[in-house]
Amino acid sequence: MENMTSLLSVDEATIERTEVSKASIVQKIARYTWWIVFLSTFVLWYNWQFWWGVLTFIGSIMIMGIGEEPTNKAKEIAKNQKNEKLNELLISKGINCSQKYVTEKYDLAIAVDEQKNRLCFIDYEVREFSFADILEVEIVEDEVQITKTSRGSQLGGAVIGGVLAGGVGAIIGGLSGQKTSSNDKVKRIYIKMIVNDTQRPYVTIDFLNEKKEILKKDKKVMKATNDANHWYGLMSVLIKRAG
Repeated sequence: MENMTSLLSVDEATIERTEVSKASIVQKIARYTWWIVFLSTFVLWYNWQFWWGVLTFIGSIMIMGIGEEPTNKAKEIAKNQKNEKLNELLISKGINCSQKYVTEKYDLAIAVDEQKNRLCFIDYEVREFSFADILEVEIVEDEVQITKTSRGSQLGGAVIGGVLAGGVGAIIGGLSGQKTSSNDKVKRIYIKMIVNDTQRPYVTIDFLNEKKEILKKDKKVMKATNDANHWYGLMSVLIKRAG
């Protein structure tokens, strides 16, 4: 999948170049000169001009913000275009989407059609399954399995809500035989599913995937936790309904 292009991808580089070319003179100057003001901060501090250095530092941040406006606008445009492509794909496939989730990088989208009992995955291709095709779902935190529901047992391995919410601060690895941990930081939270597809049976849905660990009480982790809890619960319900 690494060498495949997502159906939701857009030419972000071209969008950014277009927005930068349309930027005002002030924004263009700020875009390429903020670092000069920033370096002046250290020169002033080195010469014991503390408060002038503070003011220069604040000024450099403001100038950088002005310079980044075209880039931020380009990111928003790209995001809107990706969402439009997703909606067009769902409509073309006749998916009456009741719930959907898109990963942060837009490399995978999952949509549920409860009217037709269908589940749709979109990455570099569109794959549709009936709810009965969901064979197993598990939630994983930093490669440690938290809980699992499968069509065979239709039982979860642990109560997930309190664990992932960070209230206990522990990871339960009983199902997979892995040791427990009391780490208060996390780098990755994802759901792994097995579906009835001999070519691509595994589906991994990232809710958090950072290069470095961040605190579990961070808002980004809390949102990822809530999303992971919801989709794990939803898939478990669908497995039970189709059972």
